[in-house]
Amino acid sequence: MSPSTNQNSRMFYDYLTVEQVFPYVLPKVSDTGICYYDRRTGQQLRDTCPGWKHEGSYSTVVQIRVDGNKLTVKGNPSAVNRLDNLDGFRSLDECIAVYNDIVTEYTDQYGFWRLPRFTKCTDFGLRQGADGTKSSMVGNGARIRRIDLTTNRTVGKGNDRAYIRALSTQRYGYKNGHLFEDGWTVDWKARDHYEKAYGKAQAIRKFLFPKCKRNFGEDSPEFRYLQQIADFCDDQGVVRNTPNSPWTSGVIPALKAPGFCVA
Repeated sequence: MSPSTNQNSRMFYDYLTVEQVFPYVLPKVSDTGICYYDRRTGQQLRDTCPGWKHEGSYSTVVQIRVDGNKLTVKGNPSAVNRLDNLDGFRSLDECIAVYNDIVTEYTDQYGFWRLPRFTKCTDFGLRQGADGTKSSMVGNGARIRRIDLTTNRTVGKGNDRAYIRALSTQRYGYKNGHLFEDGWTVDWKARDHYEKAYGKAQAIRKFLFPKCKRNFGEDSPEFRYLQQIADFCDDQGVVRNTPNSPWTSGVIPALKAPGFCVA
């Protein structure tokens, strides 16, 4: 996936939580389980398993949880089996395809039953709560519980730190910007949302370089690739805005992916 140098490029997905309730009990694919029972009668009430982490290539982690009929997957699909996530998927279909490839790798202890794939909704609507006041969106397919969107801004070589510093002087809603001590990150913390902008080249060197050195070594093709990506971000002045920053542009991709229930 080649980096995008278009300053007005659309948002892409940085994190996604998907769940689906199936009309049957899912196979027990985890090595451990949790059984709930009534201490007085000895009756089994619930048999479930704790969530586990799917280790992808290059230290990518996706969390999976199977609870009876419900399957939940959360993580960054754009980073699966990739050294970097400078650019990412711009459609839910691409993200769900990555998750489906992962979950179908898991089978029961006999190798007969696999975890099912997430499917699109063919029927969905609102369901009124028992108290008559609350309502929720329900469907017969996958349900999107969390979406983090992000985009890259190219501000020119040598301008990225000044751009971030300027952003820190701006208010977003009722929150003031908070500039980190190193001057490469600014965020706006609120109870119901979180926005952040940071220098992508600095983030690659700080977080990805050490992992790549440990796993592959400084003379490896993988490390040289990351160096090229970091140099590219320096040359372009790439600033990552995540999620839903007021300075990003483009149409929210979720609105272009019919068939999924977004909650």
